[in-house]
Amino acid sequence: MPMSPARTPEAPSRCAARSWSPRWAALVALVVWVPGLGSAGVPIVTGPTPGADASGTPAPAKRTHLTLDATMEGFLAYDANRPPDGSIPGRIFDPRHGELALSTVMVALEAQSGPTSGRVALWRGWTPTVIYSGEPAGSVDWSLLQEAWGAVRVGQRWTFSGGLFSSPIGLESVFARDNWCWSSSQLNLAMPFYHTGARAQFKASQDTTLEAGVYGGWTRNVASNIPSTFIVRAFGERAWGTWQLLVSGAPTRPEHSVANVGAVRGWLVDGFVTAQANDAWEFAAQAQAGAETWNHDVDGFTVAPWAALALYARRSLGTAWKLTVRAETFWQSDTTALIGGNPAAGQPSVAVGQLWWPTSLLSAGTLSLQWRAVHALLVRLDLRVDSAADAIFVTHDGLPSKLRPTASLGIAWTL
Repeated sequence: MPMSPARTPEAPSRCAARSWSPRWAALVALVVWVPGLGSAGVPIVTGPTPGADASGTPAPAKRTHLTLDATMEGFLAYDANRPPDGSIPGRIFDPRHGELALSTVMVALEAQSGPTSGRVALWRGWTPTVIYSGEPAGSVDWSLLQEAWGAVRVGQRWTFSGGLFSSPIGLESVFARDNWCWSSSQLNLAMPFYHTGARAQFKASQDTTLEAGVYGGWTRNVASNIPSTFIVRAFGERAWGTWQLLVSGAPTRPEHSVANVGAVRGWLVDGFVTAQANDAWEFAAQAQAGAETWNHDVDGFTVAPWAALALYARRSLGTAWKLTVRAETFWQSDTTALIGGNPAAGQPSVAVGQLWWPTSLLSAGTLSLQWRAVHALLVRLDLRVDSAADAIFVTHDGLPSKLRPTASLGIAWTL
């Protein structure tokens, strides 16, 4: 299936009818009562909502649609470098070497009643642990929440929403089930996974949507200058595939902004396209360019650019099998600087200018074999080699290496 260009309230969910215990029924009643919750999807519980017009005449009853979405993803990963601590840095779906573990267990409840909609999704596992590791120590633990938003539709073209959203940046989702490969691309890993704020969507045409949003941080729910991040994008779906063009600006390291440096900001232009060539072949491409900027009182205004590209080709091998090849590269400038820090408070200076790994060039090639005979169950095997310009990977004997060959077996179950 082509990857969706919009991780938005309008995106459909994979769901099915379920039976409800009294405890779940109480939760359903609470969600139905709270205004502003809901999402489009297959209805699993419906009920009339009474109302009246201005004259007091009873209005036609509205129906509240509730949808249950759930997924469970697990993995078994092997890193040929056999890292001493068992971690595979830069991975969110397969971050541990030699372990059979759950990466994600997610349960979500969505509802829609007239023009209002919303979603609350809870999750646990290695994926949310890695994703939320950037939140500052001592702040609220956000890792249980995957999404929590409410939305209202105004007329036929406008939708306004607010809350915690999955990031719309890039081609890939925070769920491996929705991507073409099990292991995440470097383009996805270097970008934020979530944003907290508000946004507005305008349906420009049947197949094109415009969106603008302001959020509280680049990669965090906790930020010192709210609102601080803007994201503007256009996306759509055509008969041949999907597309998106996005522009963003944000303080990438607001906690290290000091008087003699000023805010360190990141600027991003990102775009992707997917295309269904025929019944057997699908293709996709994602490109991005950006920079970190800061203004030092001695060195002046400094720009540290980066650029990245990922290319995909996928072939169907019958009804249940698919084979995907992905090639990607991530380049970033060698321009760096040590800024901020407070030695008296035990806060060290931080190197800025390299957004991702401490190397100027990181490339990867991935071969992914997928089996999906039924919709609810997906099995995927990834063979991948990462290559860096510098020896940034750690081997079992503690020596650095420029290469990291890995293999990952992933299994995803979806309600």
